Amino acid sequence: MLHPSYTDLMKVINSEVETGEAPVVNSRYSIVLASAKRARQLIAGADPLIGIRCPKPLSIAVDELYNSKIRILSEEEAAEAEAKKLAEEEEKKAMNEMTFSFEEEEEEEDEIVLSSYEIPEGEDKSTFSYSSMKNVDYAELKKSEKFTPAIYHEKDGIWEGGSVSRFSPVMTFKLWEKFSDSCLEVSESMEVNGKKTFGYDEPIIYKRV
Repeated sequence: MLHPSYTDLMKVINSEVETGEAPVVNSRYSIVLASAKRARQLIAGADPLIGIRCPKPLSIAVDELYNSKIRILSEEEAAEAEAKKLAEEEEKKAMNEMTFSFEEEEEEEDEIVLSSYEIPEGEDKSTFSYSSMKNVDYAELKKSEKFTPAIYHEKDGIWEGGSVSRFSPVMTFKLWEKFSDSCLEVSESMEVNGKKTFGYDEPIIYKRV
């Protein structure tokens, strides 16, 4: 017999649900799935989040649920978590393929296009830096397929611009920068299905010293 009971577990899991909202779980099946998933994590080496009264991983998982040490996500929360996970994976992948330099291409008198290039072949992406970069022929470099060239325009001595790059059908990376004699302003954000998963509302300002 399960202790605490399924009924007790459901009460605890749904305790934070506001009146009128759909419960997080309304069947034993969700509890069984969540407990089994957590038990597998414990078997794989995850540390218990509660004092152990029984050495069985499934019993520990049930105790963690009952004591609110782990949560079962609602469908909306699960979707947000999955979107965040996808964004982090795409961001990590993008960082591994991150470009190392920009080529300046003057299109018009008051316009500059900065194109991203892949790290030179043979370089270690995890340790690559400008100081360690070997001499390389630009003709041998490969333009980035992920990052859209950034376009900047000049007005009254201030350059401003950026780009929007689509990393996947659902993921977009936005860059905006502003260069002046006093500072550099930078704003970056990552969006999944139009929802921001990374970034900041106000630009970061780097002052010249």
